[in-house]
Amino acid sequence: MIVEAENPKHAADQFKQRLMEYRQRSDFFQGECAIFFAHLVELESLPRKRPVMLNYKSYAGDPLMPFIGCTAPTDTEDGCRIYDWQDNEPEIDGQKGNSFLEFHSR
Repeated sequence: MIVEAENPKHAADQFKQRLMEYRQRSDFFQGECAIFFAHLVELESLPRKRPVMLNYKSYAGDPLMPFIGCTAPTDTEDGCRIYDWQDNEPEIDGQKGNSFLEFHSR
């Protein structure tokens, strides 16, 4: 998701509101569901003349194995972390992920 917002908290609030709208108006997120924030990227402006890579994912062979994900990589900083799933929850660089929003069966 992408949004123009005053600050990261305002962006997160807008994301949460939009996700709840998806839940109410579509078949997205039916039943038990947990949504995790893997990363939040703040951009000063959107590029107009040159594309910017926002997300890169690399895995060796089996997509169920841990993978390397890079957020907004550049030639000076790669922003890479190791992502894995343990007991149906994401683990990022060895740390258990915290859910951003959860939906329960209606």
